[in-house]
Amino acid sequence: PRAPPSALDDKSTYPPSNSSASPDPEQPSQSWRMQAGGGDAVQITRTGGFFAQQAFDGKFLSCVDRPPGGISSGRTLLRIPVEGGAPVTVLEGVHLWSLTRKGIYFVTSDGGADTVNLYRMEAGKATTIGSLPFPISPIAGGLPVSEDGRWLITPPSHANEQSGNA
Repeated sequence: PRAPPSALDDKSTYPPSNSSASPDPEQPSQSWRMQAGGGDAVQITRTGGFFAQQAFDGKFLSCVDRPPGGISSGRTLLRIPVEGGAPVTVLEGVHLWSLTRKGIYFVTSDGGADTVNLYRMEAGKATTIGSLPFPISPIAGGLPVSEDGRWLITPPSHANEQSGNA
């Protein structure tokens, strides 16, 4: 595929593939990289890649291995060199996540409380930030976190979402 021209000529963009869930389970959707100023797209992932975010150093791409399937179905967060290479598992059991300069904020669920955690790459470990007073909506599209890490925004779940009637 070719990227459309853009004013951001020296930046890369990671457009979503044709859908968040491939109609063919043997061919999962992938993450692609292209110059925002136009040019050919380069496939980064080979085994599935959803909700891609580029690291601030521009050297790595983080993504989850499959599309969301509800809060109870945690996904694997992967880190892949943008110039090519094998994916490395960073975290498992992730529902929502956000890459920040402090690290990766992510939500886990034990079936009752949803917990916000912070994974710091340099330390290679996660710490719990706190538990939410409500379950997060299983159809939430992301986990927006402020640049300073002081705030996050997420919608609470409603009874009809939990029962699959969303």
